Amino acid sequence: IFPKDVVEVCREGNIEVFTTRKPVRTEEWVPHVSGEQRLISILKSPRLDPDGNVEFVVCSAEDITDSKRSAEKLEETVKRLDLAMDAGEHGFWDWNLDTDEIYFSPRYYTMLGYQPGELPMVKDTWVGLMHPEDRETVVPRVEKHIAADEPYTAEFRLRCKDGSWKWISGQGKCYDLTQDGRPNRAVGVHVNIDALKRLAADKERALAEANRVNRLMSGREDRVLELKGEVNALLAALGREAKYKTATLGGVNDDEEGA
Repeated sequence: IFPKDVVEVCREGNIEVFTTRKPVRTEEWVPHVSGEQRLISILKSPRLDPDGNVEFVVCSAEDITDSKRSAEKLEETVKRLDLAMDAGEHGFWDWNLDTDEIYFSPRYYTMLGYQPGELPMVKDTWVGLMHPEDRETVVPRVEKHIAADEPYTAEFRLRCKDGSWKWISGQGKCYDLTQDGRPNRAVGVHVNIDALKRLAADKERALAEANRVNRLMSGREDRVLELKGEVNALLAALGREAKYKTATLGGVNDDEEGA
């Protein structure tokens, strides 16, 4: 019924059970009556006699073809998602709220200068990387949104491997709610916005400097006008003609000297 290689694997499994007196589980592709290859999970368990010797082997089999293909499809989908996230400079995370296990995509690490998997995939990694000033407000707010099954968006700084800080925009959402409305899972992305933040900061500094110079120049112009007025007043007291023409609503040039 079965190909010789499958029969040989089964025979070797029986020998291993008799030798070790321990259960053995294997997975084998076997032909179905339809001609399709099906993946079978086989469990062989020893039944021992009073002296501890294997009397016979109990064998159970389960068709796991569909679950195996679903797992492979899921793995392939995750790979495609990672590639899409990497291309868009996005780091992906998936948090199991029941077990507290978290998956971080490769780009989640590399955007901060770390190797994929270099840091543990746990919540404390995210919290520990966050700038202390941001941690005090961002972490409680994100936890509150997740507990309430509310999407969130937050901006914060994460520490890179070289010790520098990088601005990140984090977005997340909950899924798989229980009957009482409690989320079982949360997923989200990290987007590198450090360049945008630095550009905005540069613009703010440039604007502040321009305003400072304008205020300084405005003060100097007022003082110049005051000095010109004082000179004209002194000349008038001496019975001489004014040296400077005063500014008028018509826009007379202040630097123009009198005749």
